Amino acid sequence: MSTGWLRGVVKEVVSGDTLVIAGTNKCPGPAPEKRITLASLIAPKLGKRDGSSKDEPFAWDSREFLRKKCIGQACVFRVDYVVEAIGNREFGSVFLNQQDNVAIAVVSNGWAKIRVGKEQSPYLEELTRAQEAAQSAGLGLWSKDPQRTARAVRETVGQEDDAANALLTRVGKGGMVDVVVEAVLGGSSMRVTLLPTGSVSLVVNLAGVQCPSMGRKAVAEAAPVREDAGATATAAAVVAAPTAASIAASSAAEPFSREAKAFTEARVLNRDVKLVLEGVDKYGNLFGTVLYMRPAVLPGSAAPPDPAPGEQEHLAEQLLKEGLAKCVEWSLGLMASSAALRLRDVEKAAKAERKCIWYNYVPAPTNQTKLSDNFTGKVIEVVSGDCLVIKDAANGAERRVNLSSIRAPRPPARDRNGEAWASEAKEFLRKCVIGRPVEVKMEYNRKVMTPEMMLAGDGERTMAFGNVELIPEKGEEKQNVSEKVVARGFATVIKHRTDEERSCVYERLMACEELAKSSKRGVHSAKEPPANRVNDVSTPGSAARAKQYLPFFQRAGKMTGVVEYVLGGHRLRVHVPKEGVTIVFAPSGIKTPSRPQPAANGKPAVQGEPFAEEAFAFTRETMMQRDVELTVDTMDRGGTFLGTVVLVPQQQQQGGGSAARPFNLALALLSKGLARLQPNVDPSRLPDGSEMVRLQQAAKEQRLKIWESWTPEMDREEGSGDEGDASGPSTASTAVAS
Repeated sequence: MSTGWLRGVVKEVVSGDTLVIAGTNKCPGPAPEKRITLASLIAPKLGKRDGSSKDEPFAWDSREFLRKKCIGQACVFRVDYVVEAIGNREFGSVFLNQQDNVAIAVVSNGWAKIRVGKEQSPYLEELTRAQEAAQSAGLGLWSKDPQRTARAVRETVGQEDDAANALLTRVGKGGMVDVVVEAVLGGSSMRVTLLPTGSVSLVVNLAGVQCPSMGRKAVAEAAPVREDAGATATAAAVVAAPTAASIAASSAAEPFSREAKAFTEARVLNRDVKLVLEGVDKYGNLFGTVLYMRPAVLPGSAAPPDPAPGEQEHLAEQLLKEGLAKCVEWSLGLMASSAALRLRDVEKAAKAERKCIWYNYVPAPTNQTKLSDNFTGKVIEVVSGDCLVIKDAANGAERRVNLSSIRAPRPPARDRNGEAWASEAKEFLRKCVIGRPVEVKMEYNRKVMTPEMMLAGDGERTMAFGNVELIPEKGEEKQNVSEKVVARGFATVIKHRTDEERSCVYERLMACEELAKSSKRGVHSAKEPPANRVNDVSTPGSAARAKQYLPFFQRAGKMTGVVEYVLGGHRLRVHVPKEGVTIVFAPSGIKTPSRPQPAANGKPAVQGEPFAEEAFAFTRETMMQRDVELTVDTMDRGGTFLGTVVLVPQQQQQGGGSAARPFNLALALLSKGLARLQPNVDPSRLPDGSEMVRLQQAAKEQRLKIWESWTPEMDREEGSGDEGDASGPSTASTAVAS
């Protein structure tokens, strides 16, 4: 028996007269502990958890007094005597701050009585005086009020099968309750009692994480008792050795399980904590988030006192941070997206540092590569609801950017039908970003191999993913493109693996998705998307069908359309929503240089004319997927409608026009030296004929593009071909096919 004074920290308060004190451990692992019952005292006994026995009067109050006074406090203690008859139980004296005798404090407040026995506390006289004062004052156990004594018996209720569901129904998901942690079953599992009554006890698992298992021990089975064995044998059944089945069902503790349990015990055991209810699984297990106040001194730790105690900490997050737990998807799904993302990030950092359970962690091979490329540019094409083509402002290169961490419905392809809401997602994104200046932060690359690529024998394709934000115009705020698409319900957020790169705004994307789900927007709606029926007369061989629309278009005057594709420098494929038709359209009276054509259908390849690609790039940048106004004058033999095309007023600035004069494609091409007037067309018969002549002459005199080698003598040469031939059947068919 030790007679010297020892130092430690109160780790647990078992009852109103018994404490568990943890010593200091400078080595890894749990610290040594000693269970001390206050010498010469006896406190009321707590009832059993299963409700088979009730508390003695004031038992709960007695335990709570001692717990609140001592838990987590540094102390000095000494074992005064040991009683072998009751399992070598150690009785001793405990002092807080080396001068506050815990036993005297308990007796002074009336929460324990003096036990008269063979062995006595060295402070028996002080205890006797304290008890007499408490008794005369009617404190605690010495209360003279029968009603108070009756109320002092806590009604303990064993955990019922539906207790977790009942609590969740009463408080609600995300609700917070005050609890005291009665026992730590493992690093991520504990038994708690609801405050302030202390009548309901529940087992709680930390949501989103899982600590190494403590294992299962072989269970010893009780031997059967004969009916004539008597009361003595019935009261104390003979214990048999573990069976083979129980040994087989047992399992060893996993590495770092003891460390995880000790970590949790040091921070929350017997402490008041906040429990945020996250959900209940199909087996009735309660999952929650435990928030605790950072203790000044940790039981078993040799570290100096924390200089900033009292700050609230997240238990699951701290376990992950120390490498004592891992994220588990099946309970992460119960949490708010922002909280789940935070836990994943903390786990990722612990993996990188190879802490504890990650000591031998090797990153899994991934098809992703992190990027750190930032640029500004202008959106010139929307490929789908999550893919853009952006022209880099620095070098003019077109870059295909997929929006990070989201997936929109796939549009139709040659060998597959489009997914539901694909056209609506693409149209929504087009209206938001086409022609707008943007800031792009490239985040990661991913190598993909589609079934179509495998059948074709192609190699892997690398897709670049980034975060795109609209550069705000006057009076606007900066807007994130991915957030707009997800919030509108036209894309879902990708559930990344823990080791995968993701969007820098992933947390906000998850919040937007929750909003879209709750509002039942887009892909989250139970309704079918509207039917999208289009009569396409822009394909080769559709001239006869296209001609049926000519009289309607001529009578309609100005029509609104959307440029779906740029076929050449002056040829567009335009969808006219009002008529539900897609046509090929070209401005009257002009012709741009012809682009090169590959050999096809027995026809030889055709070389491109100078500046054909420049004309195509200009038209693509200014007209691709823009809202336009069309005026149809006539149609050529190849089924191409001819007339005037301008950008709608709200897109004039993006396309290069002004409020005074709409952006006219024909005039713009002529002014840039990228088109010429048809020699067999009388400009005076065109709506802007005189302006077209003036712009072409100015381009000639400045020797722009196709006029770089122009001389006045060339104007005297007779041009060849007419407008109909220039856009005749063979030319139209070739352009559409390209």
